[in-house]
Amino acid sequence: MRDVSYGVPGLPWYLVLLSPAIGAFLAGLIMERFTPQTAGQGMSCVIDALNYRGGEIKPTTAPVKLVVTALTVGSGGSGGREGPVAQICSGLATFLARGLRLSREDLKIFVICAISAGTTAVFHAPIGGAIFALELPYKNDLEGRAIVPASLASVASYIVYLPITGTAPVFTLPATTTFVLEDIPVFLLLGLLAGAAGIGFAVLQRFIRSRFRAANLALHWKTALGGLMVGAVGLFIPQVLGLGIAVVQTILLGGFPLAFLLVLLPMKIVATSITVGSYGSGGVFSTSLICGACLGGLVASVLNPQSAPLYMVVGMGAMVAGTTKTPIGAAIIVSEMAGGYYLFIPLVIASIVGYITSGNYSMYENQTTRGWIPVKMDDLDVIKVKDLMASNIISLKASDTVQRAFTLAEVEPQEYYPVMDSGRVAGIVDRSMLETEPRSGVRLGDRMSREFLIVDREMTAKAALDEMLDRGIPQAVVMDASGVKGILSFEEILGVLGNICSPMDITRPREEPSSEGTGEAPNDRLK
Repeated sequence: MRDVSYGVPGLPWYLVLLSPAIGAFLAGLIMERFTPQTAGQGMSCVIDALNYRGGEIKPTTAPVKLVVTALTVGSGGSGGREGPVAQICSGLATFLARGLRLSREDLKIFVICAISAGTTAVFHAPIGGAIFALELPYKNDLEGRAIVPASLASVASYIVYLPITGTAPVFTLPATTTFVLEDIPVFLLLGLLAGAAGIGFAVLQRFIRSRFRAANLALHWKTALGGLMVGAVGLFIPQVLGLGIAVVQTILLGGFPLAFLLVLLPMKIVATSITVGSYGSGGVFSTSLICGACLGGLVASVLNPQSAPLYMVVGMGAMVAGTTKTPIGAAIIVSEMAGGYYLFIPLVIASIVGYITSGNYSMYENQTTRGWIPVKMDDLDVIKVKDLMASNIISLKASDTVQRAFTLAEVEPQEYYPVMDSGRVAGIVDRSMLETEPRSGVRLGDRMSREFLIVDREMTAKAALDEMLDRGIPQAVVMDASGVKGILSFEEILGVLGNICSPMDITRPREEPSSEGTGEAPNDRLK
């Protein structure tokens, strides 16, 4: 695809400008017609499925995602492969799991194994691919139950893929690339810079997506507009177009002047933010590699030019860790891509610093924070609603049709959607209702639930939980003076309480135990 679009030397300027728009337009039409769920980078949809839906992704997602990614990135859209690969593999895994009749918990592990295998094949990283898939659902943990099967799947994928690609690493480094203890402060610095750049990347991508989300345009026109904007950037800096793996190799070998790295770093972030923010299909991994390599080169030019390849590789790992919240997986994948496990120690140092520096920001917005230690109910008195709520949510309109609401929910997956009417919250719908309700022109306002709870973002989690239990409502709309800020549900509260608590553990005990039946199962209030 690339060779018939922007990859031909001497291509007329107007084709470079229009090629990403044409590819994105066609991809948008296909997504709109068949599977809106394939819009965007894809990873947030996969993580949402892992955390709330047992990993289930529609099997039809796989072939559609393959085609729309080829159209988007192949025509010049700026994006990577990890998001599309994860969504394609998850769709295939769901298809196989249905035939095998796997349970919900087994399906989740099966999907993680599929992501592990796909990541391994793409990045030639059998160990890193498995760890990356295990870290993926959470910002602060990994899925320990899947360690053995994910590792086996990764090794099997590598063995199958080996005859096709060979054993050569993705990147070639100068033979003199090594490190000494005196380089450790530089690794720490690279981690700090990469973490800060990761925050900027996440903030910009969210801002651009919010602008495209608000635009009153059909999906295919949004993707086409994004493609046109990326093409305009590509006219002046063609290195921002496409995957950019070859660009990383050129940077590692010193093929670009330092002044160009200073320009390429922000412009690649801008181009990818536009592609993904306009619902184009592509990931963020390769962009993080390019930006990390640029950071490493710039730092080396000031501190130690002879160590430029080393600093570039370390910057790559730190940037990936900061943007994806997968510090160990990022360090191992980049070391395997560079063909040197001797780089693991500096990569781990910088990746952990980049991970910490980026804080709660992630390019994968549906990652959750998992409880590490048992938390008593009384401890919820010191935790604020704003610290637990799902933020960056979208709202639906009461005037929207059920069909339009379903399409928006496919593109922007979340468990609950506030429904607005004349600037106020009028109701709430959950995604399961949108998925089971017949697609029709019926107004969402006629189908939404008017039983909802509003809580302040500064309220304690304990107070909010008390209100939710008193009303028998499993979620609350979080607001402040400026409007809707997020959704708080039992899932977020259970997350901070950790795995030791079951839903029954947070129901309020009765003052006088009674053996009389109430007609209500113990867990009904939490459903």
